[in-house]
Amino acid sequence: MPKKTIDGKDFVTVKEAAEELQVSTATIRRLCDDEKLDAVQHKITNYRYISAESVKKLKRNLWD
Repeated sequence: MPKKTIDGKDFVTVKEAAEELQVSTATIRRLCDDEKLDAVQHKITNYRYISAESVKKLKRNLWD
């Protein structure tokens, strides 16, 4: 999973998170809105970046 580092933490794009969890990008956005995934939003572009750690944690919880 490619990563972008912000303030020492690894983040992935919405598309990368969706591919990792095998769900749609709309589901990833909904999970962010429901605070089930940690994300930051770029102030200018409005792109969301999802915490790679929260993606891993959710994936573990889904498949355990």
